[in-house]
Amino acid sequence: MKRSVLSLRKYLNSERGDELYMNHDDLVSIVVPVYNVEQYISKCLDSLCNQTYTNIEIIVVDDSSPDNSAKIIKQFTEKDQRIKYIKRKNGGLGAARNTGIRESQGKYICFVDSDDWVQSDYLEKFIRTIREDNSDIVISNIKYIFSDGKEKPRTPHIDVHEIISNKESLAREFVGKQYKFHAPNKFCKKCLLTDNQIWFPEGKLYEDVFTTYRMLMFASKVSLIPDYTYFYLQSRSGSIMNTEIKPQRFTDMYEALDIILNNTQLSKFHLREEMQCLYVENVISLVNYIYPLTKNISLKEISYYKELVIKDKNYNTFTKKVWNNSKLGMSTKIRIFLIRRSFVLYCVGMYCIKAVLKGR
Repeated sequence: MKRSVLSLRKYLNSERGDELYMNHDDLVSIVVPVYNVEQYISKCLDSLCNQTYTNIEIIVVDDSSPDNSAKIIKQFTEKDQRIKYIKRKNGGLGAARNTGIRESQGKYICFVDSDDWVQSDYLEKFIRTIREDNSDIVISNIKYIFSDGKEKPRTPHIDVHEIISNKESLAREFVGKQYKFHAPNKFCKKCLLTDNQIWFPEGKLYEDVFTTYRMLMFASKVSLIPDYTYFYLQSRSGSIMNTEIKPQRFTDMYEALDIILNNTQLSKFHLREEMQCLYVENVISLVNYIYPLTKNISLKEISYYKELVIKDKNYNTFTKKVWNNSKLGMSTKIRIFLIRRSFVLYCVGMYCIKAVLKGR
């Protein structure tokens, strides 16, 4: 369902439109989990405290961070009473987000990682959209920020304001062409989480993969907006996804995928091709953790990682017959074919290709 851009602009530019869509009556809860981010937390909190939409509570959940993050946060609480500081026993990102959900009082809720930051109108854009569209979730674009300061919009991206069904929103998330499973670029009614008992898994990696598809599944309408509101820091030293490769990467991802593939409530949406896309893209993603190590590990170790990749019970079912899936790109089809036929050769080949490209 596409909006009439002309009529929308005319209405939003009217005095009545501004009064209705920019009133600050509804409280928004922003959940910020914190762990070892003393270098980044100030920028994150600055961006939240300076939002153009002001009726907010910033729930900062300190997951027993051993650095100076708590000291910095407490300095912010002295300046801005909208910040609620909570310290909890270390339990990981999922547990910290759940604590934030339980403590939140807002009608709406969103999640911001403590090493990221947002545009000053991050919440304003979400509030305008969710009120005008009467949707349950709004999804925006993400801009990646690298350690050297370079910015890169995530592509492919959302390029037009749309209102879509829960089935279509799931299909797009599984294929991953416009948006993926990230929680921070999704703004929703809090009751969507609490009424449907949607919680993040605790002690797991890829907690968003376990969770955000369920948000979409229970939504009545989902809005997409083309704005880049969220700045996502990449390759931070010490971050969960930038630590050494370990078996948990594989076991947690496959657990999340298995839960999705076996969810009986999803069967009514008839998304078999989209689920195959989801599965094979994440197999490739897991292999992408392995091949950069090719020069530094033995063939025995590569074979060990190969077993981690292919031992999942759904591996053969979802990596076969990829040529028949119209929603998979040719590059993805070739990659998964090579991984199936010669895992070691694929890793060596990708390592060499990347080394050549990096040397240019």
